[in-house]
Amino acid sequence: MIKLKNLLNKDEISNLLNGFHKSYKSHEEKEAEIKMLFESPMKISGLNFDVNDSSYNYALCKKIKNDGKYLGKYKAYEIYEIETNGEVTNIFVSGDLIMVMFVFEIKNNVMVEKVVWQHVTNYGACRDILFNYYLDRYDGVISDELHTPSGEKYWKKMLEYAIKHGYNIYAINIKTNESQPLKLADIDKFYGYTTESTNFRFLITRK
Repeated sequence: MIKLKNLLNKDEISNLLNGFHKSYKSHEEKEAEIKMLFESPMKISGLNFDVNDSSYNYALCKKIKNDGKYLGKYKAYEIYEIETNGEVTNIFVSGDLIMVMFVFEIKNNVMVEKVVWQHVTNYGACRDILFNYYLDRYDGVISDELHTPSGEKYWKKMLEYAIKHGYNIYAINIKTNESQPLKLADIDKFYGYTTESTNFRFLITRK
């Protein structure tokens, strides 16, 4: 084992430890941070913290459970909802931790996704909830505006599942408001990092 003192001098070790203590946040500090963010005009989709961090997860779960609305249960999850600045946040809870989270807007009974998150232990949970919970309640689901690699991977899986199980999928140009039926082979035409590609969203509608 290489000892730290063999790599750094006394002052460097002290600076390293001081930096760690300054960056470390207690559970109480994280809870206070969540509370303050909810009191600001910021939308949840713009929050910058890691829901995988159990302390942040617990604090966010506690805040939404206390201030939000209990919607009932879906399978093993309790569902809570809170609306902030026109955005709806649904959390699917097990115990005191968020296992799945959807942040979205509703337009003409269509769900427009902003943030989708699932706990690493809940593989496939977002897909299950999207198709078997939300598409029972809304006429369709539209993808978010961020064309990121993780978003592309997520939506390709959703579109593949949709086609396989008989749902309708479309590409929507948000500038012209025009839509066209979509085939799986055509997805890459609309998903990219160019200015033109960011004009498009994907839509999945009920069977």
